[in-house]
Amino acid sequence: MASKFCCRFGIGNGPIHLTEVRCDSDDNHILPCSIASFTSLLSSCNHQEDIAVQCASHGSAFEFEGGVRLVGGLYQSEGILEVFIFGGWFAPCALTFHDIEGLAVCHQLGYTSVVGVNIVTQVSSSPSWMIPPLQCDPLLPCFSSCYVRPSSVMGIIQTCEFSTHVYVTCDFIPSLNQSVTFGSTSQCKLAPAPPSDAEESSPVSTAGKAGIGIGIGIVCIVIIIIVITKSRKK
Repeated sequence: MASKFCCRFGIGNGPIHLTEVRCDSDDNHILPCSIASFTSLLSSCNHQEDIAVQCASHGSAFEFEGGVRLVGGLYQSEGILEVFIFGGWFAPCALTFHDIEGLAVCHQLGYTSVVGVNIVTQVSSSPSWMIPPLQCDPLLPCFSSCYVRPSSVMGIIQTCEFSTHVYVTCDFIPSLNQSVTFGSTSQCKLAPAPPSDAEESSPVSTAGKAGIGIGIGIVCIVIIIIVITKSRKK
């Protein structure tokens, strides 16, 4: 994403709400970023200082293992929950989903609060994932702390009964900004999946072990032949 100074897209109008915004590379939302005091600097701002932003079309800031997004809602802060795992987006489905899990989603996305969590019979455009029972880590503001990562993608591709997907609505309350810890990419990124039993017993490793066994056997046979030959000479 690249920001550009005014006025490629024209100038704005109306009240000016933000100035001197400073974000970190891990910030997933502009509102948690450092913002200068409204009363001290806003009065000196004018629309000739407006910032235009043009976003890249490739990828997304949330496309990391364990990333989340909300899709299909009226606003960016609400929608069906989707999780990025094994290189693609999956829509968790569950019969129950509580506010504590919804709050972890909202904190990971950079919102301060969860307004509501609902189970909806709405079809998602992404494959479904019958997510296992959830238990969030209260010390981590990440939804990725709420579940155990499946060992392979085959363990999550399932059809949800009645398409019971999770609809989450988040909100940002400025007065809570300083008291909330938001999830960053480095915090919320899932660790690589452990190798499966099939990978640990791969054909390459099996062949290697077989080769070592054959080599040892040949050495033993040669030693036996040498011993027999020497005994005959005596």
